[in-house]
Amino acid sequence: MSKDPRIKLDWRNPFPHPGTWQQFCIREDNEKLNLNERKQKFLKEESLYYKFRGPDPYSNWLGGAGGNSFAGNASDGPLSGATVTSNIGAVVTDTLGNFIFPDTPAGDITVTGGTDAITGVAFTGELRGFPQYKTISPMTTLAYHLKEEDASLTADTAVDLLFASSSTLFGIELDVADKDVMLNKDYVAESISVDSTAAIAAQSIATYLESVTEMVGSAVKSADESDRGSNFTTNSAKVEGYRSIARQIQRTSGAKTEINTETLFDEVKLPDGNAWTTTGSLDTSARQTIKSSLDNVRTQLGELSRAELYNANYLTTQIQAINRGVKEDYKVQTERLAKGDPANFKSVNEVVAESTGSLAQIEDGKANETDADTSKKPSREFFQLGGMTYTMQEKGEEAVTLSFKRDPGQMFVVGTEIRKGQFLNNESGPFRPNEATNYVKGVPTIIATQVTASAGKVYEITLANPGFQVLQSQLKDEPKYLPTASAGYTYQDSFDGVKWLTSPVQPFTASIAANQTSTSATLDSKFGTNTYEIEYNSSTSRYEYSVTSGLGSKTLTAHIADFTNEAQWTNISSKDPARRFQISNPKASIHIASTGTYTLTINGGPKLTMTNTALKSGGRQLSYQPLASKDNIILAPTDAETAPNGPFRLTNGLNIVSTTAQFVDNVLTVVSGKTTYTITYGDPDP
Repeated sequence: MSKDPRIKLDWRNPFPHPGTWQQFCIREDNEKLNLNERKQKFLKEESLYYKFRGPDPYSNWLGGAGGNSFAGNASDGPLSGATVTSNIGAVVTDTLGNFIFPDTPAGDITVTGGTDAITGVAFTGELRGFPQYKTISPMTTLAYHLKEEDASLTADTAVDLLFASSSTLFGIELDVADKDVMLNKDYVAESISVDSTAAIAAQSIATYLESVTEMVGSAVKSADESDRGSNFTTNSAKVEGYRSIARQIQRTSGAKTEINTETLFDEVKLPDGNAWTTTGSLDTSARQTIKSSLDNVRTQLGELSRAELYNANYLTTQIQAINRGVKEDYKVQTERLAKGDPANFKSVNEVVAESTGSLAQIEDGKANETDADTSKKPSREFFQLGGMTYTMQEKGEEAVTLSFKRDPGQMFVVGTEIRKGQFLNNESGPFRPNEATNYVKGVPTIIATQVTASAGKVYEITLANPGFQVLQSQLKDEPKYLPTASAGYTYQDSFDGVKWLTSPVQPFTASIAANQTSTSATLDSKFGTNTYEIEYNSSTSRYEYSVTSGLGSKTLTAHIADFTNEAQWTNISSKDPARRFQISNPKASIHIASTGTYTLTINGGPKLTMTNTALKSGGRQLSYQPLASKDNIILAPTDAETAPNGPFRLTNGLNIVSTTAQFVDNVLTVVSGKTTYTITYGDPDP
């Protein structure tokens, strides 16, 4: 390969130019370097050359006077062979999207042309950026157009606005503290090299913005042509997509809302600045179809940005497959739709499956990962939280527990502790609170609380809404709930504490749901109207049974520290008969039952059958001894003599894991540090 004739050695510069990327790579001293090492060395040599280069004859080619060089990156995915223009002149990006100006530009930077080095798709439209940021991306492009639409904004304040509103605009949370990742680094390379959640989020946002502008631009150009217009080129129509987003954001006063891709078309303008209108095939139905497809893209990218369960290679492959799929498939369907022809938008998963095989190798020396199950991080890297309850509270309203058609599962965060900015994940991916039947989009936070305590404490985690990232966490005393009972509580009394009779007055026949802290009922009798209530009083740390007469006088009647099945309550008046409640769960067994099978799983591992034996003191005991350990895992009543049916003490060898564990719907779960113990009861064979 011959040298570029413009590259000349000069005694006035002790740091020669490295040549073209191809020339640099075939040098003997670089052949054994991996891709990242070559990249760093190339940039260093080029930077030193520009910094110490001599005067003419090279200044015309290099673009101006001396000074510190400006090294940047053009990225949708990395754009190879793109033209980068500024007041300094024009340069071309290398295969990784990198470029260098000999001096720092004094104004805006524009990127056009080139090919996405990962997806292999030719880039259309243009990217815009600013000299204070090294990365020219879809994010800086939108910030540029925001600044153009609103003269009060600077480059920095436009970027800050997008970061502050990212969770609503894009469905993806960005922390201002992570600005450097998206604005000054190659965020695709950063995702892989340091497994950066912020860089994955940057990829997701870039892909979403490119998806919106690609489809809106294609629809506008095709609809305009179907009306016999010739107002837009492929590039200008896509640029108008970015401008339309900026106009829509600028017109929204106060808090920003998500990008409405259906009404973006109303923001499109002709090249002369007049409004663009079309009454052709791009009607309401067509716009809603485009919006539906883009909403699905938005949802999928949002979930990928929160899926810390998976490694960066898999997540990057998924994101870039969406990028390619939209530009190669959805774009064609959008053009057909805008022309009035039949269109068929595949699911996001379908276009991902079809696109992954066409992607370039993302990580040096490693094939792109496409299988979700084999791409999960090892469970030893997880901080286990177990089952959780989730509440939201609208202003002026009572807190509401979120209700799901399907159990969200056992939660964890990746790492050794809970940190701000993390996301809750389960074994299948990120937590999806928006799937709750009573989810409220406008409430700013969600409170997630551990169900099972460890040493009497539970984690209470505050999540942002709608970004769902961790804002803060704290250890709190275990909350007390009423025992769940599908058929309520059966009230019994006794005059000797031995023989118990079912009372003729049964106020608590209604079912008791999980995480319920009180229940009450009003009954009429010949003696009048009374309201009966059982509640947990956190100030006294006990369950209390009270009766309110028709005159409005509430009288505390009995209390108990641990509300378990058939446990005797402490009366306030010694003249009253003894009281207790049977917890009525027709579908559940009294635990520990003498028949049936109990299995143990640890951190979701294989099911291990436990040995079930009777205790002389009362009740029964479950035990399991691992083959590789002398320590038994044992579950037994905490107080076998007076409460053989629970609560239970779980021990692992000499370590007491819990003394307050209970079965709920035949399942007992205890979380201790990074370990989750789950004991499940199976009905005996008929």
